[in-house]
Order: sequence, then structure tokens, then C-alpha cells
Amino acid sequence: MFTKWIKCSVSENNRSSFTKAQAQWFALRGIHGFVGQVGGWERRHPTEAIILSFWKDAMHYQQFMDLIHDEIVLTNQQVGTYDHIVVKTFTCSSEVVDEDLTELIRQSTRIEAKLNTINLLHRHGITQLVVDFQRMDIEMDSFIFDVETSWTVV
Repeated sequence: MFTKWIKCSVSENNRSSFTKAQAQWFALRGIHGFVGQVGGWERRHPTEAIILSFWKDAMHYQQFMDLIHDEIVLTNQQVGTYDHIVVKTFTCSSEVVDEDLTELIRQSTRIEAKLNTINLLHRHGITQLVVDFQRMDIEMDSFIFDVETSWTVV
């Protein structure tokens, strides 16, 4: 599974505007290869928004970036709502198939990441996604956020 991790620094004054714009990513629904997206405000740094977007593979993600991404950004006017953005992409593994992961994303209430795992906490327990950040030469901060349901797209 291909994953996009996004961290946006958002001033306190822009949190509402950012949330409104982030909720407009519902346009991802139905895009071929899209599995789901979830995000929220980082608990230790409440001016940091974290978004995780899951794709079937890198090819589907790249098609989205080439053909659709910029149109959504122009429509939702999110660019002016954050001060800084960091984006990283990587592959992760899980025993969960894409269709099941979509439902688990829908049910997730909190997301935690540390070391080489991303944990989706939901009413059925915890689903763990394994990521070898060191092998991919990616430096990833640990994070924890409560899911903003209006940001969830499945």
C-alpha cells in the first residue's frame, strides 16, 4: 500500500479555515486506486495538522497527482490556510486488504505512529501498518491525533 503523510503548520487563527478546506477533499471518493484518507490535529502540537492518505499503489497515486490533485487544491482554497507543509510518501504493509482498510479508516478514532508502525485505533481494536522508515531513508516524527471526522474520506 502506498501512503502519503502530510504535516501542515496552521496558525490558531486559521484552524477553522483549514478544517473547512480539508473537509472538501471528499472529491477523492471514487478515484481509482484511492483507499482512504484520515487526519487530525497533533495532540502535542495543536497547530500541526497531520493527514494520512492511502493508495493501492504508487502508480494510482501518481495518476491522481498528475491529473486531479491541483484541481482539488484550487477548488478548496486550502493553500492560504497553512504556514508550512511537509509531505512524505512511502510504502507500508499490513495484513488488511484495501477494502477492509477503507472500513477501518471510517471507524478510526485515533491514529498513533512511532518507530516503524502506524496504528489505527477503532472500535474493533488496533490495526497496525508496518513501515520501514530507516530502509527507505525517511525520517518520520512520531505523532498521535484524534481523528477529525470531517477530514475522513473513504
